[in-house]
Order: sequence, then C-alpha cells, then structure tokens
Amino acid sequence: MSELFLLRCPLILYSFQEIPISKYQISVPSKMDLSRILAANIDGRTQNARYRQSQFQKLQSNLVKHIASIQDAISSDSGHTRAEVRAEVVLALQDIRTHYSSVSLEKDLEVEYRIARGIDNADGMRGNGIVYIIPNAHTLFYSVISALSAALAAGNCVVLQVCFSLHLS
Repeated sequence: MSELFLLRCPLILYSFQEIPISKYQISVPSKMDLSRILAANIDGRTQNARYRQSQFQKLQSNLVKHIASIQDAISSDSGHTRAEVRAEVVLALQDIRTHYSSVSLEKDLEVEYRIARGIDNADGMRGNGIVYIIPNAHTLFYSVISALSAALAAGNCVVLQVCFSLHLS
C-alpha cells in the first residue's frame, strides 16, 4: 500500500513544515490537489529562476531549522548510526547547494530574451513539467531531497510517492 504526497508548486516547500517525519502523517491527494499541480505546470510558474531560488532557500532553511528532529526521525526509522544519519543529511544538503548554484537568474534572462534580440534559442531548455518521484527506502531522506532538488532546479512540479510497506526494521 502506498500513499501520495504532493509538493504543489506554489506551496512546494511549505509542506515540509506540516510533516512529522517520524510519524509519516501524509495525506492522500484529492482531485483538487492534482488539478493545482496541473495548473502550476501549465502556467509555467516553476520555470522562473527567482521562484526556484526562493523555493531552494525555503527548503534549506526549513531543513536546517528542524535538523535535530529530522536526524532523530531518520535514526529511529532506519536504525542507522548517528554517523550514518549525519552523512545522509550532509549529502542531502550538499545536493541542495549544488542544484541551487545551477540556477542562474542572469543566464535565464539571457536565454529568455535571445529571440527578442534576433538570436536563435537552439539550446533553450525547460523542465519535463510534472515529475513523479518514488524514493529509495534505504536512504529515504536523501532519496527524497536529492530527487526533489534536481526536479526543482530543472523547473518541474513534483509528485512524491512514499511507500509505507518498506520498513527496514
């Protein structure tokens, strides 16, 4: 049995404040939730570099704010040692930093105005739109954060599936 957790584009990182990580109290999406993700994809709000940078900053600040409870939850849920948990968290934060640094407002503006200047936009790229993420159960936190940050950097909306039947204990 699995449930879906939606990271809605306009609210993508506020959802992290609502989840007691060790309890996994995650809601099943309604049709309205899916329609909001589709609407966010259609209007392209995640393509904006400032929006993506803002979402990265919110994600990072929420993770740092709740780092102790996150590490406790990972440790109790996975049975990993404190050193393994710290390594998982550090790697996740490094992924956020790496993907954040790949988002450049100046480059996005230059690419956006190429056609207006009569320059071909042959290497212009956009995200896939809506990305469906199924994280690895072994390092669940890292799997979620690394995939989420990559999808966010590319300008995608995200749907995250978390399987609860895969307990390691």
